[in-house]
Amino acid sequence: MKLFAWSQSGQRLLDNTNDAVANAKFHDRKRSGVGAKLINKPMRVTFEYIDAVGMIFEGQDKPNFYFTNTAAGNGADAKGSGWYLDLGFYVPNSKWELDARYDTVELNSGRLDEHRFSKWTIGTQYIYSPMARVTFNYEMRDFECTGKQASGALSAQCGNANGNLSGVGGKLSMQVTTAF
Repeated sequence: MKLFAWSQSGQRLLDNTNDAVANAKFHDRKRSGVGAKLINKPMRVTFEYIDAVGMIFEGQDKPNFYFTNTAAGNGADAKGSGWYLDLGFYVPNSKWELDARYDTVELNSGRLDEHRFSKWTIGTQYIYSPMARVTFNYEMRDFECTGKQASGALSAQCGNANGNLSGVGGKLSMQVTTAF
């Protein structure tokens, strides 16, 4: 059994205005988490809760991170949190492992563009050697913008985002990992 806690903090300099004037300011970036891991072969269980304040990454194509003020929902001063539960089963007398995982993250908490990403993952690994393995996963993903206006209705940002996210389905992946 392993219990763990971690924290990191710092600042990043960012000019998130759209006025052609260099007026960058420092924004806090804080991350912390707590968790536990238990390995008692053939079972493995891991849980972790994570909290984030400031400089929430919005993705490479998010101009609103730079060109909207804080009230409109950019990630420079935003908050977020998430957690996951990961279960594993080592198949006795074989090189196979079965995995199941649930994870969820909520970003921009309390803002007009608040959103939640959650997924269930089921998978298997074939451990060829201590230095090489092949992993197969299927993810059942649920993405939703949950930000509300003062009236309680979904924000305009969420209407657009949910329209884009409605077409996102499951994901099948294969990964080869090797160390040398």
